[in-house]
Amino acid sequence: MLFTLGTAHTITAGSGPQVLLTIHTETSGLEQPEKRLELPLDVPPFRFFVGKVPDISHRLLVKIEPGTTPGSATLYFDPTGTRLLRNITATNRNRRLAVLLNGRLIFSPVIDTTIDNGQLYLPRGITPENLNMLQQVARKNSRRFKNRPVPHTN
Repeated sequence: MLFTLGTAHTITAGSGPQVLLTIHTETSGLEQPEKRLELPLDVPPFRFFVGKVPDISHRLLVKIEPGTTPGSATLYFDPTGTRLLRNITATNRNRRLAVLLNGRLIFSPVIDTTIDNGQLYLPRGITPENLNMLQQVARKNSRRFKNRPVPHTN
């Protein structure tokens, strides 16, 4: 199911494409209502809640490759994104991970393992146009990541 969260705020990658990819983790429905979003699922029919502020965004994406089936792709994150994905998946077992693309829910698996390699496979939801835009964002992020200064250690 694709679910749109009102008006999606898109981020421009360079001078043309606009795309917003965010990853959220499931929260309790009892937590502060102003800090959470309610997302519906068709199968089985129920709703779950995620934090409004994403846990990971497209700003940490450094590579995206198309999968072997139409609409699938693998996301690769920089070291910060890798650390965040590892922490999220290690501490939120049996909760949902919600992947939103331009404000639409495209994938919401139940977390059952720790992802420690910084790679997230999406089995569906990526159109060729979105793949192209995300690849442009990832290339821009990758260049920015490579140009970061190396911290000095004493």
